[in-house]
Amino acid sequence: MLRALVAGAVGLCVFGCASSPAAPEVVERDAPPSYEEIVQRYNRTVEPLDTLWSRATVQIMSPDGDGGTRREQGEGYLQVERPSRAALSIGKLGETYFYLGSDPDRFWWIDLTDERIAIVGQHDRAGAAALAQLGVPVPPLDLIEVLGVLPLPAAPGSGQTAWTTDGRFVVVRLPGRLGPRLLMMDPETLRLLRVDLLDRDETLLVSAELTGMQDVRVTGRGPGAARLPRRYVITIPREEVTVRLTLYEPQTRTIAPAVFDLPGLLKRFRVDTILEPRREAQP
Repeated sequence: MLRALVAGAVGLCVFGCASSPAAPEVVERDAPPSYEEIVQRYNRTVEPLDTLWSRATVQIMSPDGDGGTRREQGEGYLQVERPSRAALSIGKLGETYFYLGSDPDRFWWIDLTDERIAIVGQHDRAGAAALAQLGVPVPPLDLIEVLGVLPLPAAPGSGQTAWTTDGRFVVVRLPGRLGPRLLMMDPETLRLLRVDLLDRDETLLVSAELTGMQDVRVTGRGPGAARLPRRYVITIPREEVTVRLTLYEPQTRTIAPAVFDLPGLLKRFRVDTILEPRREAQP
């Protein structure tokens, strides 16, 4: 089952594609590393990342409703507290236009470009379709999943491992928030290259390709204590949405509680209208 699911990973343009890419070299492999071995090695690399702060540039591409593509871009800050607090601000020249965020119970997408609208909902009450209809580019919990800051669950049997069909990469399959998630890694370094989030029917919901590693400045530790990708290309196929996220000067630091304080944010940004996604039936 796992090998069938990752067969498509052979053709991924993880490092960029030429117009006529050559067929990938097939590498003969013995059994893949065990899940327990990967957990032990991978979790050491993300252990310091209880918090993450980084400058960021963001580009969001989505259908404009007339057959074209709407592009929204800007710069801001990404701030994360594991496991469920996230904030991504997007703006220009010091002015915030969009603010994506979450706490343990809720998520929000604040749009300040025109009418100062906030979409606010419960994590467990809105599915991907409802969020897309209201313009949420990527659910914040899915953003945290694809960043590569979460440790893998250590309980024996939590995940499975397999090679991609060309034998170049190892893929870890484990339960996710809405269904399985697949993590493709370099087998030598366990560098995270791609994350796929599926629903219960194995349909792809979110996919992210990760490139360009960089050091994270970790408080009280020397260089190399933790590393993260520099660039993320996050796609939501069903909605034809692509989010390009680039991180600069990532570091661990204490994050002000106001960053994740929804009532305070609504007041600070003088939000006029609050919308709630409709609840979707769970299978």
